[in-house]
Amino acid sequence: MASSSRTLDGLPASPTIEGLHALAALPGWLLAPLQAKPVAAALRAAVPEFASGALELKSCKIKRMLLKDDGRWAGTYALSTAGPQGTQSVALRGTFTPPALRGEPALAEAPTTPFAANGWRLELPELGLSLVPEPPESELAAMPLLTDAEASRAMLEAGIRASTHPDMQIVSSRPEVLSYKPGSRCTLRYHLSYPAEQAARG
Repeated sequence: MASSSRTLDGLPASPTIEGLHALAALPGWLLAPLQAKPVAAALRAAVPEFASGALELKSCKIKRMLLKDDGRWAGTYALSTAGPQGTQSVALRGTFTPPALRGEPALAEAPTTPFAANGWRLELPELGLSLVPEPPESELAAMPLLTDAEASRAMLEAGIRASTHPDMQIVSSRPEVLSYKPGSRCTLRYHLSYPAEQAARG
């Protein structure tokens, strides 16, 4: 009777199946910048304020790590530090470069700018990671108009009059922000009131 080899999960052994099994676990070079422990250890060794004890790195959390079109990854490293001014939260913007896209390895240089100050930059070549302070989130340009009661009332009234009901009147508008991502998008609900004669029309 002919016999055939099978994988541990019962599938027939083949180069394709074996190749898929190789993808079951992320490679170490990709895991390292995605895990808080190795990133925190590298920061404690490379940042002069942490190495000297002037500041203490209490925690490191990684969020919003996304693959970019150029093959690199970008995300936010949220740090909690303790020092003479108490506990502070610091957000760093990290760019991870996979090994295939890296040039010649450069020697890690300690930053000369104070930690997380304007112009601060840190290269962690062992992780393929470049860190800079997270730029401040900008407010949507239209937010003042969208969230102002009178401005939103006038805007909605003009829009409705121009499209469907030329005699529409809105007495008041109360904007309610349901969700807001600064610089990107905002979802609002408007609580409107109408003149009695229009409200009766439904």
